[in-house]
Amino acid sequence: MHPGRGARATTVAAVLPAALTAGCAAVTPTWTPRTASATPAPPASPSPTPSTTPSPSPLAMVAARIPYGAERREQMADYSLRRYGERSADLMPHAIVVHFTESPDDPWVTINFFAANQPNASTLPGVCTHFLIDKVGTIYDLVATDTRCRHAVGLNHVALGIEVVQSTEGHSSHWADDQILARQPQMDALIALIGQLQQQFSIPTDRVQGHGTADTDPEFKDLTGMRNDHTDIGPDAVAEIRRRLEATP
Repeated sequence: MHPGRGARATTVAAVLPAALTAGCAAVTPTWTPRTASATPAPPASPSPTPSTTPSPSPLAMVAARIPYGAERREQMADYSLRRYGERSADLMPHAIVVHFTESPDDPWVTINFFAANQPNASTLPGVCTHFLIDKVGTIYDLVATDTRCRHAVGLNHVALGIEVVQSTEGHSSHWADDQILARQPQMDALIALIGQLQQQFSIPTDRVQGHGTADTDPEFKDLTGMRNDHTDIGPDAVAEIRRRLEATP
């Protein structure tokens, strides 16, 4: 939900406030969070309630899988063909990209936005990430780790995405990064989640990126010539996240 996740540097954060002002109709889908193994639920109330079904992961998570059916998979496959030269929505993670949301503190504002699958830069699929961590350290499991999400130009074909709830509040991205680094419950959850994903998928620490460093990843690729111009989770924050990962037993 921070600047751009698509064919150009679109500010999703600029779209969201307008939608909220319009009464949330544009960002509140009719869906019910579900676990990965459940069948899609029928339309429910516009305000989803977090599921208490535990994730198969050892970490405590809220199961909040957004709708990601055949149509969205086809959209992701088409996007991948244009950007990476292969038509697939499948993911075998080699990297992790951390973002901050540039949104209100309520994590469901971001989750609902991802679930709505709205066009970004006039193309589909809409943006999403695999996980979201709120300010008190609750981890929300949004998309299966074997499925691509559109979250970082040039890396969607190889990278898992993690959103961390934080806004700039009129300050710089560096300031927002510092707020996250100083927020112990949120950082503890982030380090634990990344560490688990590293172990599960054999991802080295130097492949843990921020959106602000995504272009430096060795597998960065975009056939249209696009590059990220994002600054959320920049080089200093990435260095500190990597330092804490290396210091964790």
